[in-house]
Amino acid sequence: MFKRYENWINGLEWDWSISRERHFGIPIPLWTCENCDKIILPDEKELPVDPVETKKICSKCKNIAKPETRVLDTWVTSSLTPQIASSLFNNKVRVPYSSRMQAHDLVRTWAFYTVVRSYYHKNEIPWKNIMVSGFVTLQGEKMSKSKGNVIEPSKVMNEYGADALRFWAASSKLGEDLDYNEKDIITGNKFITKIWNASRFSLMNLESYKEKKVNLEPFDKLFLIKMNELVKNITNNFENYNFSQAKRLTDSFFWNMFCDNYLEIIKKRIYNNLGDKTQSAKFTLRKLLINILKLYAPIVPYITEEIYSNFDNKSIHTSSWPEYDKKLKDDKFEKLGDEALEVISKVRKFKAENKKSLKEHVKITLSNSKLEIFKEDLESVCSADIFFGKEFKIEF
Repeated sequence: MFKRYENWINGLEWDWSISRERHFGIPIPLWTCENCDKIILPDEKELPVDPVETKKICSKCKNIAKPETRVLDTWVTSSLTPQIASSLFNNKVRVPYSSRMQAHDLVRTWAFYTVVRSYYHKNEIPWKNIMVSGFVTLQGEKMSKSKGNVIEPSKVMNEYGADALRFWAASSKLGEDLDYNEKDIITGNKFITKIWNASRFSLMNLESYKEKKVNLEPFDKLFLIKMNELVKNITNNFENYNFSQAKRLTDSFFWNMFCDNYLEIIKKRIYNNLGDKTQSAKFTLRKLLINILKLYAPIVPYITEEIYSNFDNKSIHTSSWPEYDKKLKDDKFEKLGDEALEVISKVRKFKAENKKSLKEHVKITLSNSKLEIFKEDLESVCSADIFFGKEFKIEF
C-alpha cells in the first residue's frame, strides 16, 4: 500500500483543485469585488460563514462584493480530520494519533491529503500507523448505490444480529476486498449459538464455584499452556491490526481445543465430585472460558458481554486483557500432551470408520509409558481400558 501511495505522489502532474461546483459542501468563505478584483476574506470570528447569505462591501470601491458560490472539495475538510477530532476534546488530544483506519481506495485521496495538510500545518505526520482495509464486494464487484448492488447492513443485523455480521466482517484480510455471501453470515450465527451453549454448560457447572489454588491435573495444565500461547499470538496479531488471523486462531482453539476436546475430557470430573480433580477441572474451565470471551470481545462484543456478566458486574470491554505468562511455557510437556490428544483423535476416527458410537467401549494399547499421567482422563473420554505395550493398538 505504501508503494501505491508513493507512486501517486511521484506521478502527480497537476495542482489540487480545491473547489467544486456542487450544491452540497462547505462554502468557500470569500467575496470578490467585480470592479477592482479585490478578494475579501472574513474575520476568523465570523467563521463559519456562507458568503451567499452574508453581504460584504468592498472597502476600496464601496461596491457590493460578489459572493463565492462554489464549495470546498470534500478532501479539503476530510484532510483535517485529525485536527477536527482534537478540537472535540479542547485540543487536549493531539497528533500524531496512534492509527487511522481506511480502505485502499482512499490511499491516494484521504490518506495523501491528510498527510499533506498535517505536514504543512504542523510539520508532522498525523498518525503512527495507517491500517488499510479492503471494501465489501458482491459477486466480486464493488457495492454501489448507483448500480443498485447494495446489501443494507441494517437488514442483515435485523435478521441475524450485529455479532453475526461482525463475525463475518472480521474475516477480511488487510488490504483485500471481502465478498458478501449470506452463508458466511449464517456461519457467524451458528458460532453465536455454539458459544452460548458451550458457556451455558460451563456456567451451569461453575455455579457457586469460588476460585482457589489447586494442583492441576495433567490435561488441565496442558490446556492452560495452550491458552497462554494463544493469548500471546492473538495479542501480537491485534497489535499488528491483523484481526482476521486473530479471529482464525481463536476460532480454532474454541472449536477444536475447547469444545471438541477439553469439555469432553473433563465431563467425568465435572459431573462427579472427585475432590481435587474436580476442583482442578473447574479452575481451568473458568479460566479458559473467561479468556476465550475476552479474546472474542473485540469481534463479537454483545454475546461476550452477556456471558461475561455472569462472572463480573463490570463490562468485559473495560476488563483487563489476558496476559502472556512466560513461566507457563513448557515445550516438553506440551509435546507429550499433544500425543495424548492424538490418541483421542485416533480413537474417534477408529469408531467412526467402524460405524460405532463414541460411547462404544474399546481397549487401547499405548507404546509410550509417559502417557500414564493422562490415563484416567483418556479412559474416560475415549470410553476405554488403557494398557501399555510395545505397539499402539485399538480394538473392541
